[in-house]
Amino acid sequence: MKIVHVNEVEHVIKLEPQCPEDLWYLHKILEPGDGVEGVSFRRFKIEGTEGESGEKKKVHVLVQAEQIEFAENALKLRVTGKILSGTPEEFVAKGAYHTLDIEIHERVSLHKILSVYHWSILQEAKAKSQHVKAFLVVMDEHQATLAELQLQGLRFVAEIQFRGTKKDPKAFEEAQKSYFSELAKTIEAHEKIIIAGPGFAKDNFKKYAEEKHPALLKKTSFEYASSAEKTGVYELLKRGVIEKAMGEQRLAKEFELMEKFKASVGREDHLAVYGFADVQEAVQAGAVSELMVSESLMKDKTAQHLMETARKLGAELHVFESESQPGGELKGFGLVALLRYAIWK
Repeated sequence: MKIVHVNEVEHVIKLEPQCPEDLWYLHKILEPGDGVEGVSFRRFKIEGTEGESGEKKKVHVLVQAEQIEFAENALKLRVTGKILSGTPEEFVAKGAYHTLDIEIHERVSLHKILSVYHWSILQEAKAKSQHVKAFLVVMDEHQATLAELQLQGLRFVAEIQFRGTKKDPKAFEEAQKSYFSELAKTIEAHEKIIIAGPGFAKDNFKKYAEEKHPALLKKTSFEYASSAEKTGVYELLKRGVIEKAMGEQRLAKEFELMEKFKASVGREDHLAVYGFADVQEAVQAGAVSELMVSESLMKDKTAQHLMETARKLGAELHVFESESQPGGELKGFGLVALLRYAIWK
């Protein structure tokens, strides 16, 4: 969850959900009577015109929540209530009912006094998303420009220069090894790495990493960029390369969790359970370390209660995308939990 702005005087907090889990966190915070403000669409019919549907107009509205629920056919949080205010005023009828859809990457403002419990939920959501999303490298035969992409923005962190010259092949080879070694040591601690560039330098680094740092390649993707300077990083952002890579990272995590689950079931070590009844029993025993839930269950009130109980007892929540391959597998099992200790023998 990205906390964009907090106004403690007027009790307004602006948020931006970053992933399906954030909608679940937001659902736990919202209560009837809260003010929820965001961008939406309302049908507006001009007097004297034919037809009943009218024309959709983009509006900014503040509604007083009466009903808060997940949409039936889409991953969004729906808040229905009376309109307290909105703009443009000619398209907003104060006092009329309206449903505001809250979706991933769309900002929304909450008008409410947050309790200590509410703040704990928000801080947990924020903490899950504060790590560096991706480490970006644009490189050529002369330099590498390094940047971190975080939810709060892009930060350029370093430049590594290559000092070799092709006039002396032996010295050039040694300088290239030093260049590649420094780059590998700088980036190896990061979870997701994207390396791009205009020439063969990135390909040569890939060959070097295959020999010297094979583990690095498991979390690195290689792309094209026309420059090894800051403009090359911005080029990657504009082309949507980051979103693609992060989607692949999320998918890899889903595969990893499902493999851990299936391996545990295969070993019969009783450290994994599935199905609502067994998962519920494990949650109530406080034995769940990781709970896997399909996004399709996030609107189910019984599943929501189970997720909330698991969260309070220290379990980490993973929401799988329904259409992914591991998400499809998860649907077949219902709920899945990895345990800290066996509760059955």
